[in-house]
Amino acid sequence: MEHIRSIDYTNTAAPKLIHKRTIDREEAGHEWWEADGKHIYFDLQKPRGKTFYVGKVNAYTGEEKDYQLTRDEWCVHYTSSWDESFLAGDGGNKVSVANSDKDQWIFRFNYAGDKLHAEKLVNMENQDYHLEPNVHFSPDDQWLIFRANFEGHENIYAVEL
Repeated sequence: MEHIRSIDYTNTAAPKLIHKRTIDREEAGHEWWEADGKHIYFDLQKPRGKTFYVGKVNAYTGEEKDYQLTRDEWCVHYTSSWDESFLAGDGGNKVSVANSDKDQWIFRFNYAGDKLHAEKLVNMENQDYHLEPNVHFSPDDQWLIFRANFEGHENIYAVEL
């Protein structure tokens, strides 16, 4: 199902499709808005569970850019920094869609052409992903804030960037 759409509440036009599938079993979801409201980002897999991207669409022009990352860098959730210069992701466990056999991490992602360059920030090896970390940037982009239970109890953590 192609479900990423935008709605202009000021008129009666039909919702606008943001991303159209290009291959069978393509999956796009877990979308979020960039801080300035101009772009919509989303997790993109072509096809599901095989090749991984973060998609970025200009909500006004429809221009799309897809940034590839590796299976071991795939995350359940991503977010963009307030200054829009980099991204972060919260990893995923060994039974998540990426099915990676590597330890999972919280990552910072820097743009590198049509790819994302991952920097490992926090080892999430002992995280029970029934509690999703859901990373967020501090307003000054100096800290990445997340929730975790890797120490045996639920808590809020922050890592300095």
